[in-house]
Amino acid sequence: MKKYLKYGLPVLVLIGALLIANHLLKPKVVLETKTITLTFVVSLEDDASELGSITVTSKGDDDLLLLGDVLDRINQENKNQFDISLSGSKDDAYGRFILGVNDYMTEDMNTGPWWGYDSTTNQDCVEAGFCTGIDALPVYDADVFTFTFAAGF
Repeated sequence: MKKYLKYGLPVLVLIGALLIANHLLKPKVVLETKTITLTFVVSLEDDASELGSITVTSKGDDDLLLLGDVLDRINQENKNQFDISLSGSKDDAYGRFILGVNDYMTEDMNTGPWWGYDSTTNQDCVEAGFCTGIDALPVYDADVFTFTFAAGF
């Protein structure tokens, strides 16, 4: 019996600690109706041009919780305007990333150009000084994101 307590109890405590840490590290999403605006820009060499903007409105309080949800909605409902290619899986440690928008695709991950994004209105991006991955970044009402296809950031 002491053997089970000696080895079993620490294992149970470790499992409990991991579950609590996992819960605490999840993004804190806000359940509210949201309107989010995304602008897509191509900035190659000395030339910058805007592909356009799109505004997405949630259909309820429980959708569009993360930036990845917004991009999924665009792919479902507005693919004719913005065809967004994502790589990876929502379940990956870092989630998915943007591989391309319309004809602007990252052909070589080592040399770029790549798609990046920023927001001056999203409180998590502003507080951290950068935006996290699309499947970890909560979105809030009136957020505005700029996605840029460039060789460097």
